[in-house]
Amino acid sequence: MSEYELVITKNQNHMLKSIITLLFVVGLSSVSYSQTPVAKTEPSTTQDVSVEPAVLQSYVGKYELVPGFILTVARYDGQLKVQATGQQEFPVFPKSKNVFYYKVVEAQLTFNSSKEGKVESVTLKQNGQELTGKKVE
Repeated sequence: MSEYELVITKNQNHMLKSIITLLFVVGLSSVSYSQTPVAKTEPSTTQDVSVEPAVLQSYVGKYELVPGFILTVARYDGQLKVQATGQQEFPVFPKSKNVFYYKVVEAQLTFNSSKEGKVESVTLKQNGQELTGKKVE
């Protein structure tokens, strides 16, 4: 059994500075530690696209990226907002029908659907890494 802990650090301007991931392996004397610095970037110049309300609604739900770490996707007045376990909620903006990006950090979400069109998972791309989480609710 493993436990994960994410530690988010911010600079004096409350901008995201780094994400520290701790992995504790329960029952063993093993601790894994990695720190991912967040690159300083200029505001995004990505052109937002329009996504139909029914498509946005299909993305609403909970996605488990790793055990105990869930992205909760909600929709408010045509805007998707995402809240990760232990973090505050942030809006995401559409680059395409199924790809959304954050303006507060360099990261994007891709919603993955089955051949039948049912949303099954989301892929988080950040700092050169990808994590895919299954839709659990």
